[in-house]
Amino acid sequence: MKRLLLLFVLLFSINFYSQPLSMPVLWLKASWDDFSVYGLQKHLLTYKYGNSSVATLDNVNGYKALYFDNEGKKENYFSFRLDSLSNSSSVLILIAYQPFIHAFSQGIPEYGLWTFYGKDTIALTSVRYGKHSKSFLYQYRNYPGAIITSNLLSVDTEKGSLSTLLLGYADSMFFHGKLAEFIVVRDYLNNRQRQIWQSYLALKYGSTLYRSDYTNSKGDTLWRYVDNKEYSEGVGGIGRDDLLGLNQNVSTIAGDIVTVSYYNADNEYQSAKTKFSDGEYILWGHSNGEASLGQTLFPIGETSYYLFDRIWKIHRNNKRNHLIDLQINSAINHKLKIFISRSSDFLSWETKVLNPSLLGEYMAKFEGLNIEDSVLYFTFGYDRATADSLLFANNKGGDNNNSYPTTPINNIFTEVSYLPNPVKDNLYVNYKLTRRATVWFSLHNSTGTTLYRTAPELKSAGSTQKIIPMGQLIDCTYVLYIHVDNMILSRVIIKQNF
Repeated sequence: MKRLLLLFVLLFSINFYSQPLSMPVLWLKASWDDFSVYGLQKHLLTYKYGNSSVATLDNVNGYKALYFDNEGKKENYFSFRLDSLSNSSSVLILIAYQPFIHAFSQGIPEYGLWTFYGKDTIALTSVRYGKHSKSFLYQYRNYPGAIITSNLLSVDTEKGSLSTLLLGYADSMFFHGKLAEFIVVRDYLNNRQRQIWQSYLALKYGSTLYRSDYTNSKGDTLWRYVDNKEYSEGVGGIGRDDLLGLNQNVSTIAGDIVTVSYYNADNEYQSAKTKFSDGEYILWGHSNGEASLGQTLFPIGETSYYLFDRIWKIHRNNKRNHLIDLQINSAINHKLKIFISRSSDFLSWETKVLNPSLLGEYMAKFEGLNIEDSVLYFTFGYDRATADSLLFANNKGGDNNNSYPTTPINNIFTEVSYLPNPVKDNLYVNYKLTRRATVWFSLHNSTGTTLYRTAPELKSAGSTQKIIPMGQLIDCTYVLYIHVDNMILSRVIIKQNF
């Protein structure tokens, strides 16, 4: 029998005025063990759970999560009695979750998340993200990983109160996806404290806040958006924050190909301990360029290299140097190199070129890297000879032909591979164009619903790679459509978690 979820419900009774941060009255986190609920003041809380046969264990960014696979057909939710909220004038609700990918195609990633019952009923079931200066924005649209939302509720205590919480059920809709963490904070709230909790959840689960600063539990800014605009499309971090209970040794930003971990740490699952001291963080973000080889040569030392179009900026928020490991998922990795520089231009005299210390199938790992400066940049690439032989072969004169005859797609979209298939996380589509063409990809499930699509790009003749993120999908058979100008090619892709 599979072990079910352990939900730690931490009920805090503290003096809010003596603490820099208002702590939760309800805090749900997942762990491995038998299913039960714990609280310091158990009389304040009761719970019930629906049909557990449709709930399975999963993970988000190496942390345990509960996956609801009920598709709305069976009752499966949590109910809590929260007498501690009966006289609250305001409540902050934060949740880290990853909806089933089908919800995105319907435009409703907030699908049956929660309901508060009292004299008035408040439910969150639809897309709600703010447009005003004091509102928080979220990465909803086609975002491949966990979603972090926060909702500040004002309660008219004369007309009603909040006393019962239904988690995973709202307006006759049952949540379908992964539930990672749920936090309820009452009273004494402001935007600063709200930002602290959002930052904590976003960094923990590899999500990215929309054009936002990231702060620690003391309110200190770890990553300032205005200083990192070009690298804020994907932001992640590792570190330690004792007040928040964060001990994070490894992280992968949703939709990215790089995993950053503490040196020699398990780079797949989180552990209970870390060698970081309290308050130490390492954050990074990427430029959102293509995670594949560019066309520009960079002379470094006596050798010329082709570098990736995606650049990562890494920022150390601690006085001590910590060694880290970087792992990149790449279909061609045996001669891949990492480039670490003090500037994003990767100038010859300030750029280190290192070889991977560990190679695996579709993986290259660079171990024991020293973040000597508070800010560094890194990317990946190949020397010119390797790139010419592996990736850019037969790419001569392709862009000079402006007269394109009508040609079947197989004569234009050539030398294609789909690796790996079956796929666990990322699908790597390697191909060569025999001429310039507009290319885009779309992924569909068995019912024909579009689950993922890329923007059309005018690509030059030659070899390149496209990465399709599929780690968030359930095990199933999918169809990938390749669109080249006005032509379409399809390929069956199998998702299997191995």
